[in-house]
Amino acid sequence: MMRAILAGMLFLGAAGVAAAQDQVPDFTGTWTGEFDVIVMGRDAGSAGKIEKATVTYDLANQEGRAIWGDVSSDKTSGKRPVVLAFSMNNGTLLGSDTEAFHRMTVISPNRMEACFGDNGSGSIFASCGILQRAQ
Repeated sequence: MMRAILAGMLFLGAAGVAAAQDQVPDFTGTWTGEFDVIVMGRDAGSAGKIEKATVTYDLANQEGRAIWGDVSSDKTSGKRPVVLAFSMNNGTLLGSDTEAFHRMTVISPNRMEACFGDNGSGSIFASCGILQRAQ
């Protein structure tokens, strides 16, 4: 009898965890943060430099774990489309735009750490910083 009760509790606990993983937070809105971006040429021996940038993600659309919208910076002209996928671990978003790879980690409902980088045809760059959702 005790084994049956224990097995039932384990089953219900696993079902609860699975249900929690299906609950996806709403990521739509405007997320903005200040970043120190390291930029460097692709040639060996290139000197790196730090540039300050304000980055804004306008995430206008979400269907389940798929999120998309635009990303922009005060250092670049215009907005670029961005797509993100919310991982099954319920803590990480992964995605890209037309220039960079993006990884975001949820800190709270209105704060995320965002990291992005690129090894494109011109210079290479990377940065991490904190995004805050506009209220």
